[in-house]
Amino acid sequence: MTNFRPIALCNTVAKVIAKYLATRRKNVLPTIILESQSAFVANRLITDNVLLSYEIHHLIKYKKVGREGYMSIKLGMMKAYDRIEWTFLKAMLLQLNFSHKWINLIMDYVTSVSYSVLVNGELQRISLGANTPTFSHLMFADDTLLLGRASVTEAATFMSILKQYEPWSGELINPQKSAVQFSPNVSGELRAAITDILGMPEVATHGKYLELPTSLGASKEEISSSILNRVKAKVEGWKPRLLSKVGKEIFIKSVLQVIPNYPMQCFLLPKQVCNKINSILTNYWWGVTEKKKKIHWATWKKLCTTKENGGLGFRDLRLLNLALLSKQVWRIITNPQGQLARVYKARYFLHGTFWDAQLGTKPYYTWRSLLQVREFLNRMVDWSIGDEKTIHVWHHRWTSYTWSHMPYTAKPTTNQKYTLSELIDADIGTWDIIK
Repeated sequence: MTNFRPIALCNTVAKVIAKYLATRRKNVLPTIILESQSAFVANRLITDNVLLSYEIHHLIKYKKVGREGYMSIKLGMMKAYDRIEWTFLKAMLLQLNFSHKWINLIMDYVTSVSYSVLVNGELQRISLGANTPTFSHLMFADDTLLLGRASVTEAATFMSILKQYEPWSGELINPQKSAVQFSPNVSGELRAAITDILGMPEVATHGKYLELPTSLGASKEEISSSILNRVKAKVEGWKPRLLSKVGKEIFIKSVLQVIPNYPMQCFLLPKQVCNKINSILTNYWWGVTEKKKKIHWATWKKLCTTKENGGLGFRDLRLLNLALLSKQVWRIITNPQGQLARVYKARYFLHGTFWDAQLGTKPYYTWRSLLQVREFLNRMVDWSIGDEKTIHVWHHRWTSYTWSHMPYTAKPTTNQKYTLSELIDADIGTWDIIK
């Protein structure tokens, strides 16, 4: 029984009622749950926290000078899904001013809970730079990162909050699953004092956060080998089973090609990794083993075309990677008030748009990946003319009268960047012919 989460023990009626209650309050959740908690709230994705975590830990890694250092604490919970005190849950709902009738319904049917606790204290948030949002924590359900300045006072405040939180909520922090990471400019003496207060070991990196490594080396070896090993393990586990061609097709599409989807939403995989995965899938499809070679009657590129064109509809992993990253970019562009979008704008294109963004100083690989798909996405995006103040005449696709969606007129010899609004005479609402 202890190996099952409570939701697995519910009957269908309880699940339907829980779904109904959650749906009724779906529109309210963004107003009562902080942006730092990205689970179970509309328009927030797990990848938001992953990308923010990369930016924060990249800052911590390269914080080598300065009087104050940074620290990141990863918390591990003991049985997070069945330790919540019902009195704590009810008290939180009352504090949020829900009606007593609604609270009674929740208390009768709820089987798991997502929570967010805000405690006033002396904590100093981490800033990724001027004009960026500051962070004291990142949360996805019970996966928590606490962030702050590396000081004895800060560590003591963290512990004071956690000691109050445990008896209130019924949760327990697992010291064996928790750890603290410091920036390089934190002295050894201060590190020892902080780890002693926290009762947690120091680590060079947190390993994984939300199932992805918190730091990637130049070779991206850790994430690449992890994906390759998972694909190989799946293939090896199914090789002894005699599947028909139809069975193999479903297995490749539904299982093997889905494995890289999650990391591909955050960064661009090296081409050689995609090629290795394609090679594994090709050999599996044609029945190639170490002891038995088979003829490949069609190239993998051909198999990735649609069935109408003679292929099998397998995914081209490189194109899929570009598509998933493009979707991430589109969320940043169309949801500028989101936490992730505000961080990227403040760091990389404060006075412009994503289309004009520069690589910046010491950018992390995730930002490099998003910039690499810009040209891929730019070919399929046109500007919708509104106030015309952000549309550059020579750099943005805004006209539908040419194949390139750019004006035919030769660029001026000067470096002046005209916006579309400057070419319109506002008084009479027509083109300014002189310009």
